[in-house]
Amino acid sequence: MLFRSHAWYVGKLTDSKGLKPYIKGACKDAGIQVPELSWPLVLRYALDDDGNRYMFLMNYSSESMTVPSPGSGENLHTGEQVISGDMITLKDWDVYILKAKDENSSFIDG
Repeated sequence: MLFRSHAWYVGKLTDSKGLKPYIKGACKDAGIQVPELSWPLVLRYALDDDGNRYMFLMNYSSESMTVPSPGSGENLHTGEQVISGDMITLKDWDVYILKAKDENSSFIDG
């Protein structure tokens, strides 16, 4: 039985940031879905007893980061409505909390 495979070779010394595009490309070629967000950004979801859904985006870094919002809902810090893809800035060691619009809406669907 023969198998087709691919190999990636990086012929330079690089740090983890420099390797990221190669790793993402290799995963794409292998059919592995890579999340848009990665460490030091952590994304978690929660559901309370009343059925309200929340999204927590946490920045475990000493640097501010600007990223697209991975969901839609109400920003609980400001009360503003956020649409998935809107650019948001998390300060160092910050947390960003969204509440889904209603119990029928989805963070993923917007």
